[in-house]
Amino acid sequence: MTVAQRDTNKQELHHYTGAEGKACVVYLLKAYEGSDSPTWKYEFNECDNTDHQYEDGTYEFPAYAIGVYSRGESKEMNAHAKRHTKRTGEYVVQLETFIVL
Repeated sequence: MTVAQRDTNKQELHHYTGAEGKACVVYLLKAYEGSDSPTWKYEFNECDNTDHQYEDGTYEFPAYAIGVYSRGESKEMNAHAKRHTKRTGEYVVQLETFIVL
């Protein structure tokens, strides 16, 4: 892929005007911390319990971002997700969200 093609994919963002102002849709690739442990599925299902609080005081299972992509970069995002899971054993999820400009 040429530099021009990569730039075009990066610029393929859906812009819209919402209640909070002008925004664009982005796709966040995040990995769940510790999801390579044998008890992860049990721990993850515990987060459905609204009273379950993690060690850091939050109520959501700990995760971290590993990439932000535009709509045109779906192939790159999927490839990154597969490489990350293969390398670390952690589960990843793709989240559609937005950034207010």
